[in-house]
Amino acid sequence: MQINKTKLFIIKGDITQVELDAIVNSTTTSLAMSGGLAAAIKKEGGAIIEQEALRQAPVKAGDAIKTSAGSLSVKYVIHAAISEPDMPPSEVTIRNAVRNSLVLAAQLGLRSLAFPAMGCTGGGYPVWATAKIMAQEIYKHTTY
Repeated sequence: MQINKTKLFIIKGDITQVELDAIVNSTTTSLAMSGGLAAAIKKEGGAIIEQEALRQAPVKAGDAIKTSAGSLSVKYVIHAAISEPDMPPSEVTIRNAVRNSLVLAAQLGLRSLAFPAMGCTGGGYPVWATAKIMAQEIYKHTTY
């Protein structure tokens, strides 16, 4: 799928193994990397990723921050807070987290970025709803 000059691919796989500029970690406002995708990123990239994230915590739901990527093959990990700890994500927090991740990626001059299905695994948000939100935010970001 292409939106203007932006190519969008949907791939099922291990986000820690991609060779792009950055990956997005769908997380809570605490930025702790203790479970799910965050734990996999920490395991593959090293504890330095979590240490850098925790120095910037807590953040507001919808915020995005960057850390180094440790030993991952990407330059950065963008941590996008989709909810408060022990709370489910909402359309608003997912939308803001995606938007703020895209803005941060642009500020960093990144040309490639991998997102997980934001809020779908640990957060239980419906895949179809997340896909719609993400496509809308990518469209808005690439047309303005």
